[in-house]
Amino acid sequence: MDEALSLPATHPQQAERDELIRRLAEAYALAAELRDRDAHLRIAMEASKVVAYQWDIPNDRVTRLRSSHEPGASLEDAGTFESVVARVLAPDQDRFRADIHAALASADGIYRTEVRYRRADGEVRWVSESGRVVRGPDGKAARMVGITFDITERREAEEALRAAEAQLREQAERKDEFLAMLAHELRNPLAPIRNAAQLLRLLAPAEPRLDRAREIIERQVDHLVRLVDDLLDVSRVSRGKISLQREALDLREVASHALDVSRPHLEARRHQVVLAMPEAPVRVDGDFTRLAQVFSNLLNNAAKYTEAGGRVALTLSIEGSEAVVVVADTGRGIEPAEIGRLFEIFYQAERHLDRAEGGLGLGLSLVKSLTEAHGGSVAAASAGPGLGSTFTVRLPLIG
Repeated sequence: MDEALSLPATHPQQAERDELIRRLAEAYALAAELRDRDAHLRIAMEASKVVAYQWDIPNDRVTRLRSSHEPGASLEDAGTFESVVARVLAPDQDRFRADIHAALASADGIYRTEVRYRRADGEVRWVSESGRVVRGPDGKAARMVGITFDITERREAEEALRAAEAQLREQAERKDEFLAMLAHELRNPLAPIRNAAQLLRLLAPAEPRLDRAREIIERQVDHLVRLVDDLLDVSRVSRGKISLQREALDLREVASHALDVSRPHLEARRHQVVLAMPEAPVRVDGDFTRLAQVFSNLLNNAAKYTEAGGRVALTLSIEGSEAVVVVADTGRGIEPAEIGRLFEIFYQAERHLDRAEGGLGLGLSLVKSLTEAHGGSVAAASAGPGLGSTFTVRLPLIG
């Protein structure tokens, strides 16, 4: 009788104890999970050099979450806003304040800045801060929360890169000045040499061996003049000294003139020359001399790298709003890996290293610079070694 009466009294107590134990177990598991997450967060912050912060605006207290994952680590008091500002280097303090106030005044409350900051141990580090203003129910700023990244290595790398770029610019300027000086110094003796060769032609007696010697001198002087002129043009282009004398031109006349200029080189190698142009004018806005130089350089290049008795074609046509000039040859062709570098200054492809044809690797660089100065473009193509080359110049038409 007593046992039957005691069962109902103990059953609810046992159930309550079981429920309490279940809840305690869940709470313990949740606490353990939160501790693990907190530890993982702190480890990640420490590895990535990140510090989380909060600024209690009404009470003016700044706290930071330590990156240490040791047990018991918690928020640390970083002082007031002004005490934080005091650790920012003086030249950066105005920007730091301005960025904070801009965030407080903005609708979205987003805050970002990059400043130099003096740590407690005295070391100065570059930091990037990002945060957001949190507003209370009354719309007033209650706190700002965010993170601080240590970006010292990045800023030092950027500074090193800027210094390297400045050094490269200085070296390029010195190179351009040297090229200009070299070209002028080389040009000075060429005129007397040419004049002396002409005097020998006029004053010396007719004799086949002397005539042959004079022809060699005159031909080599002409070659040197072309090299020096290319050097001068490259130095002018590099320094932005090229001044185009632009006017409305019929590109057919420019192409014909360029062919006349290059004809001695083409004929010297007994090339078959093909010229194809439309009957109607092809009008562009350009500098006659410079455009003729573009086409002549391409023709000379084709003559140089096409075996004797080859074929060189110059074709002028209209495609949409562009004039298109194509110089094609049956010469040595171009390796695919070389196509992208052909227009670099001083570039000489491997196939040209025998230097039999001479040259400084300036002609195609000038072609590119002068074409682009006219608002046009130039491209090279080849099916491969031994299969010839094609150079295509495109220039905007005028009405």
